Amino acid sequence: LRDANTQIRNFAGNVITEVVRQGGILGWPQVLPDLLSMVANEDGQASTEAQDGAMGALFKICEDNRRALDADYPNQGRPLVYLLPKFVELTNSPSAKIRSRALSAINVFLTEPIALTAKENIQGLLPQIVRLTSDENDDVRRFVCRTFALLADGMPAVLAPHLEGIVDYTLAQQKDVQNEELALDAAEFFFEASSTPVLRDNLQPFLNKIVPVLLDCMVYSEDDQLRLEGDDDDADVEDEAKDIKPQFATSKTSRSAAPSDGNAQQNDESKTSANGYAYEDDDLSEGEIDEDDDLDIDPEDEWNLRKCSAASVDSLASHFGGMVFEVTLPWLMENLQHKDWPNREAAVLALGAIGPGCMTEIEPHLPKLIPYLISLLSDQQPVVRQITCWALSRYAGWASHLEGSSRQEFFEPMMDGILQRMLDGNKKVQESAASAFATLEEAANKELVPYANIIIQQFVRCFGRYKDKNMYILYDCVQTLAEHSGPELAKPELVDLLMPALIARWEKVQDESREMFPLLECLAFVATALGTHFTPFAKPFWERCIRIIHQNLEEGANANNLGSYDQPEK
Repeated sequence: LRDANTQIRNFAGNVITEVVRQGGILGWPQVLPDLLSMVANEDGQASTEAQDGAMGALFKICEDNRRALDADYPNQGRPLVYLLPKFVELTNSPSAKIRSRALSAINVFLTEPIALTAKENIQGLLPQIVRLTSDENDDVRRFVCRTFALLADGMPAVLAPHLEGIVDYTLAQQKDVQNEELALDAAEFFFEASSTPVLRDNLQPFLNKIVPVLLDCMVYSEDDQLRLEGDDDDADVEDEAKDIKPQFATSKTSRSAAPSDGNAQQNDESKTSANGYAYEDDDLSEGEIDEDDDLDIDPEDEWNLRKCSAASVDSLASHFGGMVFEVTLPWLMENLQHKDWPNREAAVLALGAIGPGCMTEIEPHLPKLIPYLISLLSDQQPVVRQITCWALSRYAGWASHLEGSSRQEFFEPMMDGILQRMLDGNKKVQESAASAFATLEEAANKELVPYANIIIQQFVRCFGRYKDKNMYILYDCVQTLAEHSGPELAKPELVDLLMPALIARWEKVQDESREMFPLLECLAFVATALGTHFTPFAKPFWERCIRIIHQNLEEGANANNLGSYDQPEK
């Protein structure tokens, strides 16, 4: 830990952390006092590098042993009772790196479920956090914002009396667009506060300050703009294996994330053993590789300032409705037809974000807004077309229940526009359009039956053009149509259109491919909708399914009986 080389200090910290993980907190009782002594330079011999190395090791120990450190051991008490005040003292260090890491270590125990020791000492801890709000170091202020976000989620009542000051502080940090990490951690506070009734109900007086800042942060950063402007049409480029994330079949009722099982979480909390071991059943040991680590992450899939701000606006709009719309409208008027595409894109994102929550207030404006959004489906910038598909899907419920001339004026152009984008030259636009159309199908239900021929014709074209990744969402479109159309899908002309395309894909997909899961689910919905009209196609499907089951059972038996075989994935 005293080495001048950062990498060697990090390796040493990893080794210490692993020894503690495997031996238990009580297996090395001097490790915490010795590391704290080195960080504080109590003997006057610790270099800046040694202090940094010791603080890094302490942080890693806290991350990997948070439950063990807060466990109560016979005749020993809780290690965190000793450790937490030491971290608070270290937030006074002259070293900004030590201050930020000490606060980061404290935050480990403020993450849900909050450590009992942290709960018991929160009133003494809060003034120290407030003192750090004036710190000159960006990282320290970033972790202060993170602390506020964690407390907003786990102990909102503690922040309620100080809400106005915290709002002003986090807004000031969020405006620091030169430091996106700081701005993101500040925005996280509003995301958590807008989702927590104790704080959300008290945010109303500050909406005029909060919402404009969130809206401004929804515009792509300059770096992102440069990256996105380089996006070309790629519909003819084959997908690589890393582009396709593992997916598994789910029931139609589980499209939304299900709430976590509270009992399971509670049981998980009690796994710390008597000697302070920190391993969980699903933890990776040092050097073990997470199979998902080699999946390249698309920057568009990462949680960032823009997405966090949009989610916060969505949450606030759902609760405050018209008040958020009044603040948002002038910004929308300024940016919806902006000459620069990043502003137009952000305005469309905002329009989609506030849609469901502000529907009463925004509905009178939709006869003008919907045609404009439909026109943006032809925008030169792919990312504008992409976000427009999503935004239109947020108003699918409104459009799908129109009647007469209004249906022809708004619903049909919306449906046709999204269908056309399903064959866009850009794969991300294709994906967004297909997802939007699946949402439209859910909203319209049987109202789409008269248009089934046109829809299936476009689906068949998509089967002919899509690469592997977008096939997954195309299956969702087909099965959603089948679910809501029912027997109406069994008309001979529709069967003759759809089934050859499905059969062609069925014959191409290998038995061991992950794509087999969504394809089988799709076929199950189609078979149910067609009823007896599926009979001419049933035999080859049945025989192959039986073969797959047999192969799977055989592989499972071999894996159980012979150690050289891997367990099958399905």
